[in-house]
Amino acid sequence: NSNGMYTGFIKVQLDLRRPITVKGGGAGGVKGQEAFYLPRGSINTLHISSTNTARQVIEALLRKFTVADNPAKFALFKRFSREDQ
Repeated sequence: NSNGMYTGFIKVQLDLRRPITVKGGGAGGVKGQEAFYLPRGSINTLHISSTNTARQVIEALLRKFTVADNPAKFALFKRFSREDQ
């Protein structure tokens, strides 16, 4: 855009080492809250803009996975990879 802001999709790979607490939706699923380990390498895609902060991205991810844990317990890291690495 002419104002310098841009939007796009990012792919986030989750590598959580502790269990997370998930909010249940009832209706055949988990009721209340349940803690479990999310499989390592779980991937999700988010649509974000250049104005989003790291905290906003973390909060959006937690909402997508219906995680009830405090966003302050999480961090984002940028990882680069090449075909040979």
